[in-house]
Amino acid sequence: MSKLRSRRADTGTFRPVVARVGWVALALRIPGRGAPLVHCNALQRHAIRRDELSFDVSNDCFTKSKEAPLRRGVPGAIRIALFAAAFLALVVAAPDAARRSGPVTLLGTTDFHGALVGGGTDRRTGRPWGGAVALAARIRAERERSPDRTFLLDAGDEMQGTVESNFTSGRAAVAVLNAFGVDAAALGNHDFDWGIDTLRARIADMHYPLLAANVFERATGRRPSWIRPWTMLERDGVRVGVIGYVTPETPRVTMPRDVAPLRFEPPERTVVTLARTLRRRGADIVVVVCHLGGQQQDDGSIEGEIATLARAARGHVDAIVGGHTHTFVSGRIADVPVVIAGSSARALGRIVLDWDGRRVRGAQVDLLRAFSDSLQTPAWDPIAALVDSMRAVMAPITGRVVGRAAKPFGRTALANLVTDAMRQAARADVAITNPGGLRRDLAAGPITAGDVFELLPFENALVVVRLTGAQLRDVIASRPEKCRVSGLAGRWDPTRPETERLVLSRPDGTPLAPDSTYVVVTNSFIATGGDGFVGWDAGPMDIRSTTIRAAVEDAIAAETAAGRDLDPDEEPRLVLPESN
Repeated sequence: MSKLRSRRADTGTFRPVVARVGWVALALRIPGRGAPLVHCNALQRHAIRRDELSFDVSNDCFTKSKEAPLRRGVPGAIRIALFAAAFLALVVAAPDAARRSGPVTLLGTTDFHGALVGGGTDRRTGRPWGGAVALAARIRAERERSPDRTFLLDAGDEMQGTVESNFTSGRAAVAVLNAFGVDAAALGNHDFDWGIDTLRARIADMHYPLLAANVFERATGRRPSWIRPWTMLERDGVRVGVIGYVTPETPRVTMPRDVAPLRFEPPERTVVTLARTLRRRGADIVVVVCHLGGQQQDDGSIEGEIATLARAARGHVDAIVGGHTHTFVSGRIADVPVVIAGSSARALGRIVLDWDGRRVRGAQVDLLRAFSDSLQTPAWDPIAALVDSMRAVMAPITGRVVGRAAKPFGRTALANLVTDAMRQAARADVAITNPGGLRRDLAAGPITAGDVFELLPFENALVVVRLTGAQLRDVIASRPEKCRVSGLAGRWDPTRPETERLVLSRPDGTPLAPDSTYVVVTNSFIATGGDGFVGWDAGPMDIRSTTIRAAVEDAIAAETAAGRDLDPDEEPRLVLPESN
């Protein structure tokens, strides 16, 4: 049977595509949806030009180019031969489709954040989980179930977050993901945290493509040369097209200066077009891997950025692997199976597609927790060896005890600890930070330098600004839900006029004076517009050399020197309605 050769845009190589019912379309001149033009010597021999035909891979048929109708006058003998070929193609198509049918497994990881070393406990079961070794064991077990048709996709934010990864500018995390055997990954907002040059260096280290179809250069309007919009994976005769996206909120949730040359567009603008492109280029299955998050309610419904994308992609995309929100999500949105596997190697998402040889007929979606207390690892585990070597190198730094926690601390207590330390270090009246900068809880007992690093992994410097009371109120009002404060108390009063409902006072109850000047300390992320804050530029900025992490370590050391365990208050200082 004649074979067509279609070009793989991501590699520049050729791959054979068998044309079966396409001969029927040619003989009967059935129009289709159109596709890229392909090479076909057999057709050229019968006086049909290349620019007159296209091959619609999604429909397995030839179609007439809109620009040039098929030539008339094809000899009758040739027409008879084409009908005969079409009949034979239809006869053999069903057995071949049956041979190719069977389950196709998509495994999803996300927000690894350099979690080489296990840590943390599942609050529901009390079992330890997370870390590269635990996640690798899960991946290994799933690959053993279906070795030929399992694809591993990662949804971004791979590197930033731990001493082991940060001290190597992400190299250690990429090495682990390479060892996992990741097939393709989405770009995450925190993958920009060390700048574009470092990101490009880490992309060069990756044994898999990093994808983001919605990133464009402001100067040219084109996609950057160092990032790819999609890729085509092929295994055991099944071609899976993968489209990648990063959250369009990236300029607000990473250091704005790090992404200043780039524009981030909503994924729903391009997902249908790209899915059709992949079908035309030979994809049997089309999947999105994206750094877009969501939340799943008790009734199973899913909302968030990933839901918006799924609704736009309905009927064009077979599955979505998401991330960004560190949530556990598994279900369907607009008939599209969706999974988000938390963060820090705590779980593995799994979508098993029911593939009948031509299309996806259904899917099973679930999450597999990566518990570390019941690992089944080989006698020599290369992942464990890599993790142990990194841990040994960093142990003198991470293992140093800097203090002791009187009890377990959640995010509210830690926000109070951090902002108090910032205010003390800067000798300021008020301190403000954002909750997104606090990345873990603290257990009772000894606090190590590694614990503090994982609590505050970002290299955010202290920034001191002098603002009037009115200006300070405007800053907080721009993103009140993103404010964690020291030196202030605040509440929401719905009985007041709309512009006055945020009521702020000093801790002793004294109202914030609109015309008085206050020394305010914040972090370099939100001071430059991160998380959507506005108004910091109303006063002169003094960027200090001290990081938030250093300020917190000094505060813990002071408590330790005084013979006291760390015991910050646990009451929120800004009390806002949930809808605000």
